[in-house]
Amino acid sequence: MSQIPPRIRRTDPAAPTPATPPAATQPPAALQHPADHMAAAQPPAPSPAAVTPTPASDEIAALQKRLKDDPAFFAGVARRKSPWRLVSLAVLLIALIFTARNVISVVRSLNLPSNKASGASFSSLFFETTDAKTGEFSALLWIYSWGALILAGLALVALVIDLTTASSRSRGDHEAFRQTGFVAEGRVLPVQVTRTNDEPATPVLIAAPGVDPTAFAQWSAHIEQSLTASPEALKAFSKQAFKLLASTTKFGDNEKVVSAQALDPTAPQGALLKISRSKALERGPLVAVWQTKNGTQLRGVHLGR
Repeated sequence: MSQIPPRIRRTDPAAPTPATPPAATQPPAALQHPADHMAAAQPPAPSPAAVTPTPASDEIAALQKRLKDDPAFFAGVARRKSPWRLVSLAVLLIALIFTARNVISVVRSLNLPSNKASGASFSSLFFETTDAKTGEFSALLWIYSWGALILAGLALVALVIDLTTASSRSRGDHEAFRQTGFVAEGRVLPVQVTRTNDEPATPVLIAAPGVDPTAFAQWSAHIEQSLTASPEALKAFSKQAFKLLASTTKFGDNEKVVSAQALDPTAPQGALLKISRSKALERGPLVAVWQTKNGTQLRGVHLGR
């Protein structure tokens, strides 16, 4: 980051006010052998039959029923990330960085002889955009002072949008879950998929209702053995998993779910895959899965017991 120029209190009342700069606008080979490489495959469109609820245990059945019958309980348990919340936090972080840089500049500028002579104060220099060396307008000083204020306002707007749309998002998710969703206990694989400059994630295999338990158990055990035994297989799996599943943002959990056959065509019909961040896994292996409103994607959220 470039060094901020010292600023000087403008004393000439006739000096023109600098124009405000415009605001910025913002298989794929199957894992039949540990050394096999997997190539990308387009995930099959989710079938409505794949999300017909037939829970395997009384505990899961009770939880699934309560999630479908109680919108408030669903909203509290099946919370999912909001893009507006992420935007507000990211913009606010940038605004705080700019403000910190501006404060450092003001403190240094207070020690200039010209500012001491004119009796300049911290508040009078905080939004000053005149470069002490040239006596002219400084775009960098404007960014760190007024730009930070604008960004803080944008963060507040994004937060308000998040809060005002939260209830409608929750209602939409609950209705989609009530019609198409189910709860399943995912098989958390003891490996992590990685990519450059991103947080590692853990693969979670999910059996949709109707999947043969024996076939799913045998297949998932084979996948686990292959990935733990071969770094090459894990590397190939990581690449395709992030390509198919990873969010464009790097905050929070990735909630997209796809058919496991997208990475391994030997997977049983109805076997699903997601990758989960560590914070989501802390809630437990139970996953609520439902189709999005347009029916083109599956979404999965970890549940606390």
